Amino acid sequence: ILFGWYRNTTEIKKLLFESEKIKKVKENHPYDLVALRELDSILQHQVRLLNHYVTGSLYKEGPYIKWFYKGKEKIISNRKSFNKQLSLICREVYSKVPVYKNEMITKTRLSSPIQTARKNFVRSLVENWEKKDLGFEDSKFPPEKTIYLSLLKDTGIHRSEKGIFSLGEPKNEKLGFNFLWQNCMEFLSSTYTGKRNLKELFDSISVAPFKLKKGFIDFWIPIFLCAKKDDFALFGKDGYIPYLTSETLELVTKDPEDYYIKAFNIGGVRLNLFNGYRQLLNQSSQKNPTNKLFVDTIRPFLTFYRGLPVYAKKTTKLDKRTIALREAIAKSKDPEDSFFVQFPKAMGYEIHQLKKNPKLLKEYSSRFQESIKEIRTCYDELIGRVESFILNEILGKKFKFPVYREQLQQRYLNLKPYLLLSHQQVFYQRLYSEIEDKASWLNSIVQGCLGKTLDEISDTEEQILYDKLRDTFHELDNLTDISNSGFDIDKEIAFKFEITSFVEGLKKNLVRIPKSKTKQLIQLHSVMKSKLSSDRQLNIATLAKILEELLDHES
Repeated sequence: ILFGWYRNTTEIKKLLFESEKIKKVKENHPYDLVALRELDSILQHQVRLLNHYVTGSLYKEGPYIKWFYKGKEKIISNRKSFNKQLSLICREVYSKVPVYKNEMITKTRLSSPIQTARKNFVRSLVENWEKKDLGFEDSKFPPEKTIYLSLLKDTGIHRSEKGIFSLGEPKNEKLGFNFLWQNCMEFLSSTYTGKRNLKELFDSISVAPFKLKKGFIDFWIPIFLCAKKDDFALFGKDGYIPYLTSETLELVTKDPEDYYIKAFNIGGVRLNLFNGYRQLLNQSSQKNPTNKLFVDTIRPFLTFYRGLPVYAKKTTKLDKRTIALREAIAKSKDPEDSFFVQFPKAMGYEIHQLKKNPKLLKEYSSRFQESIKEIRTCYDELIGRVESFILNEILGKKFKFPVYREQLQQRYLNLKPYLLLSHQQVFYQRLYSEIEDKASWLNSIVQGCLGKTLDEISDTEEQILYDKLRDTFHELDNLTDISNSGFDIDKEIAFKFEITSFVEGLKKNLVRIPKSKTKQLIQLHSVMKSKLSSDRQLNIATLAKILEELLDHES
């Protein structure tokens, strides 16, 4: 701060006091036009004198004002020396501001045309950073190209080495961009231990010793983030952002407080772990993992989870560690945290344990692979259990697909489909489907029986499925027996029933009566129903006992 010490404060105070007196007199005599005119004339004279004593003394060497900077007196003799002193102070206070002479962007607020140019510039930066001049045409000079030439090409941030273009540290030290780059690099380095809000980076270069205008910052931050995109992970409100796009950078410059970055800290056991994951995916080992490598490594795990059937995402018929790992993959938002903290933790390991014990690291890698396999194959095992149920409980013999499909189709060949109820018809049609894929065919009959496919069922619904399959096949078996008996639906009414007890065992019977006895059937039904009690279970037991006795008598 350059301090000005006025030595003529007595005169200044006197003039201010006289001015206030004149204003007071004017307030008390608002209708005396002659007096008001004289008073205005006196007031204008006082103002001229005040300007002479205050602003007129700023640039003159004399007894009225003395200037001090950092406790030392500075001689100001005229306007030129005053401005020169201010320039020297600015260079000292804002010592690290880069030299960039472009009135279009060195502003607090950019104009609409330059905002458009900035968006075009950032899009070219993201999409064409490997091309000469970011892909701009040689013969055309839109505003965004002009900015590129001065901000990236002249500074050496965008350069070609052996014909390969890249973004990196500024090469032209005369322009002073190295201080700005170093500040941003220090900020990035500080994120090795934890995430930091990008608003902090914006703020750090908007104050001394930089004091950059927002218009310039909105260009610079996307440049730096693009140049170092492989060295950090970016996070937004919804978690990890794997790819740096022009749309994302636009949002970062607009609301930096909503975004965080975290530099990768990979070494020692973490590097071994990372390469272990890559080995599992048949990917090559790496010495210096980048953001791209993290994305390439984490993506298969996330894609693998998203591609799982609903059953595989929800079943609890897995090892506890496998279930915990599945949840960790499902909730993964930060690849570094997932790989080195959440995945090992789900499997019952801590990173410090793996660091101390190489055997434990090998054991973790092996169990991790087993759990992934268990998640991947649990749906196939469900299909296998359904197939085994059909072979053991329905057919009673071991066949391979499509042999057992043909066996079931032969079993119900004589069944008259038009006699079936609607749900039986659906199941029957699925049974005779010519689908050649085993899993698809089983899913087809399961959907016909349960109303949903195997990949959608829950653990509790699996047992319900077996019960329904057993009942449905049993219904078809009974209806087949009726059809094989020569039953005529136009002339007869037929029933097949079974009664099982501990004493008598299983008793079956097929009852056929002509439709001419329908009237007698209805009359007897009414008589018997009138004799039944209000106890449902007792009624069922009584009728079962009567049926049992009638079957005994028949035999």
